[in-house]
Amino acid sequence: MPVNLYDFWYHRYTEHTTMTSTMKITEGTKRALLKIGAEYTVKDGKERTLEAVVKLLIEEHKRKGK
Repeated sequence: MPVNLYDFWYHRYTEHTTMTSTMKITEGTKRALLKIGAEYTVKDGKERTLEAVVKLLIEEHKRKGK
């Protein structure tokens, strides 16, 4: 299977770099993310930050795309 060079370099870059950004979200979006995080907490007992919830959603999206 050929390696996607963009994915390879992006992973390598993020592996060795700390990237920080600010994102404005509405109260409705924040509530939705908190609700999703609470659902995951009920499932496995782990509390998550909003960043962790976003990461979970990204991973879920990647799995659905395969």
